Amino acid sequence: MHNNSKPNQRGFTLLELIVVVGVLGLITAMATDFMVNQTNQQRFDTTKLRLEQIRYAIIGDSSRSLNGQPVFSGFIADTGRVPTQLRQLVSNAEYCTTDITKTTKTDCGSDDWYEASDNWKGPYLPITDLNESFTDGWGNNTNYDDSTVTPDPYNFGWFVSAATGSDIEIISLGMNGASGASSSNTMDRSYEDNPSNKRVIYSNQYAGREVSITITNNSSHDPNLFCFDYIAPGGVSGTTSAATISATDVFGIVQITAVSKMPNLASNCSAATSYTASAAIGSAVVAHNLFTLGAKGLEVTIN
Repeated sequence: MHNNSKPNQRGFTLLELIVVVGVLGLITAMATDFMVNQTNQQRFDTTKLRLEQIRYAIIGDSSRSLNGQPVFSGFIADTGRVPTQLRQLVSNAEYCTTDITKTTKTDCGSDDWYEASDNWKGPYLPITDLNESFTDGWGNNTNYDDSTVTPDPYNFGWFVSAATGSDIEIISLGMNGASGASSSNTMDRSYEDNPSNKRVIYSNQYAGREVSITITNNSSHDPNLFCFDYIAPGGVSGTTSAATISATDVFGIVQITAVSKMPNLASNCSAATSYTASAAIGSAVVAHNLFTLGAKGLEVTIN
């Protein structure tokens, strides 16, 4: 006699299927979060690296020193000025800093026109063409203040605040592609707060040094009959009749000009009307780049 009964085959219950699907979903979510975190960490690290590349392009390795003064390289050392926009690190071509469509200084206005520098030795960033991109790690390439998708022709999507004598600040739009971190997104805040808002270079790292200027009169003219003007791009200027000038907050290239006093006027060099340039003493002009030599003292000889 044969037993024709089939073995009892039990399938999954609905509850068991729900548990399995839930576990698989949890594993998938964890794997996704891991990959997202890894990707954002890479973008975060790329942003930090590019900030350092921008810093080096502007000022070089500021930890180097000579005679107790930092020695710079890069854009500031070569040109004696601060780049107001990042495109100046890639190209020395003249352009309108407020409207790229204006191609002449007359249309743009002299205050907004970028003048090429004869001493520019770039490109200082690892790109060689303005059509190339040097965005942050998230690829933000639109203007920091622009809600459209227009590519930023000035700063490759970074916010840049830079002026001679001031801190240089570079800001990334970060993960959410907008200014400031999103208060509702913990991850966004974590990846945006550092390094998106960062002063790449502080003003005291390239300005604020004291320079002594020693003047020697080898001419036949009475030293009491002429004064000296000195000026530096950081806004430092003055007039003196002293043999030694101590100029503080000097930035970049210092220029000293010898000028002779007009006859029959007061001898006080602080009075702008008391002297004028005179061919009699040659109006000696000396320009000295502090960055390349790291010097604390300048010597000027009037022959």
